[in-house]
Amino acid sequence: ALCAVAQAYTLLELRDVLTQSLLLVGMALAGRFAATVGTPRATRTALRVVTVLTALTYALAAVHKLNADFFDPAVGCAQHAFAQVRERWFAWAPDGVPGAWLAGVVVAWEALLCALLLAGHAAAWPVGLVFHLPLTVTLAPAFGAVMLAGYAAAMAPRTRVRWRRAWRRHRPWIVAAGVLAVALDRLATGCF
Repeated sequence: ALCAVAQAYTLLELRDVLTQSLLLVGMALAGRFAATVGTPRATRTALRVVTVLTALTYALAAVHKLNADFFDPAVGCAQHAFAQVRERWFAWAPDGVPGAWLAGVVVAWEALLCALLLAGHAAAWPVGLVFHLPLTVTLAPAFGAVMLAGYAAAMAPRTRVRWRRAWRRHRPWIVAAGVLAVALDRLATGCF
């Protein structure tokens, strides 16, 4: 409830225009509903609401991008993000700016994430990670973390069990892979 009130204040009084703020209000209200009712059914309903809100955020983002400016390589933010990712991780690669096809890929990717989340498909996780990681280091650092709530809410119980088993069995390898990923990022950006 506190999160919902705080985020509603930033939206209404401080004119916060970030999608993630409105999404957090909806997620917080769903959680408050589940906590107030206190039944397993209310919890399942709240999880479904969080999943649908997350999926609809991707759908809205995809529809919002269907405009000439987003598809224009000279002014589209997809090109701007691409340039930042290229500079951060792929400075060694030959210069070049992708054409309007990059914007089409982004729109299709968001539509795919919407569908995967609504279906509760485990592929949403790797597809979302590849989508959000470049955004996290360029344009929207907190957005991916906010969207994780929707991914977690969409997880089937079977998937949670599989992940728990994988963590128990392969913890050192998973931790090593995470450390390696951070180290490679630091090396690529010259921050070591």
